[in-house]
Amino acid sequence: MIRPPYGPELPARLREGESLADVSCEACSSGDDLEGFRFEDGALDLCESARLDVRGCVFERCRVSITLGQRVDFKNCLFLSCDFSGAQLDNCGLRQCGLSSCRLTGAVFSESLVQFTTFEGCALDLAAFGQTKLQDSVFASCKLDQVSWNEVRLQRLRLEDCSLRRAEIERTPLRGLDLRTCVLDGLTVLPENLRGAVVTSAQALQLAVLLGIEIRD
Repeated sequence: MIRPPYGPELPARLREGESLADVSCEACSSGDDLEGFRFEDGALDLCESARLDVRGCVFERCRVSITLGQRVDFKNCLFLSCDFSGAQLDNCGLRQCGLSSCRLTGAVFSESLVQFTTFEGCALDLAAFGQTKLQDSVFASCKLDQVSWNEVRLQRLRLEDCSLRRAEIERTPLRGLDLRTCVLDGLTVLPENLRGAVVTSAQALQLAVLLGIEIRD
């Protein structure tokens, strides 16, 4: 379950039993926010060039399909076992949200904002983050294999027991990021981006080899 310090503040009572597809379509048509609902086993499929603000909602086992040209801002939302795989989250926001056991394989975050949000036990393999802000957020026990971070702005980000096998990090300073509990096999990163990152002695040796440094006794 989502733990403090980051996660959603949900309304005391939520409306249940509504169709996610119907309610989201109506909100897009009317220009209203989607607020205060609990959805199960639904699909968030929006019309072309849709703009939608989603507030204080719970999604369980839902499919979130967002394509290029659509913009969705989620705030104070909880996602349980939801599927974001392949979603195009360009210019979208996840603020004060919680995601538990969700699939985000191949999701694209471009010029997006992830703030005060916790990911627990989520699969983000092959996800791409480009010019995204990751601020005051936590990734715990997440699969970040082959993830791409390109010009990502990291501020007070926490990684706990995550796998970053063959992750590619470009133009993303890791200063202050604690990687000691993470798997870094095959990580691709430039030396200047590693300055100030916190690693174990074993990881330091691993990264030294990766950067072409010869270690001789």
